[in-house]
Amino acid sequence: FYLCRKLSEVNFAENGVVAAIGKNAFDQCESLYEISVPSTVSQIGAGALASSSIVIINNQTPATIGMDVFSSGSVIYVPAGSNLSVYKVATNWQKYAANILIGGKCGDDAAWSYNENNNTLSISGTGSTYDYGTKDGHTDAPWSQYYDKLANTNVTNYIVGIGTNAFNGCIKLSDFDFKKVEIIGDHAFEGCSSLADITIPASIKSIGTKAFANCDALTSVIVEGNSPATLEE
Repeated sequence: FYLCRKLSEVNFAENGVVAAIGKNAFDQCESLYEISVPSTVSQIGAGALASSSIVIINNQTPATIGMDVFSSGSVIYVPAGSNLSVYKVATNWQKYAANILIGGKCGDDAAWSYNENNNTLSISGTGSTYDYGTKDGHTDAPWSQYYDKLANTNVTNYIVGIGTNAFNGCIKLSDFDFKKVEIIGDHAFEGCSSLADITIPASIKSIGTKAFANCDALTSVIVEGNSPATLEE
């Protein structure tokens, strides 16, 4: 696919067996802003993904890669449970050490990353996060492995929706800045037993069923704005 300048999306089969991505396979694909590499891939050739700004790796173990696989400015997400130290010292990965984050997609146009040093989850991009734990949604939030550690969050001003069950059971989460969020999904913060106070900004239009249920420490809720949000039953 070298020089396929209008190629904007690559979807590998969910149950596929792709084991290698060849040299320069997607190089000069100027419209391929983001690419997700399946967990089956164990080898990536030189320059293969150099045109993508966001690369999502779905294997906790670093693949064998050639030289200059990524752009120097690429953000490289690796899955929850990955050992960043292993990634950052692996052959040909070292030069991208500062670019590698635990994280991935959490919405059509939203991404998450987790900092294990301060137990902070960051959500960037635009739009809403996915719904989790629902029949028609995703199973568990991709950061569910950190539910018992996650203490802080950082959400950009362009995220407008927090999906169903997104933070359900985050027992150490003590604060959440909703910024420009408009929709809080069902059970989104249920069981956040360290959440002591929240401010509902004027931007909030809808709060889902049991969004803050079983938040045992919650004693203060400040509602801003002149019009009440819709409360789902």
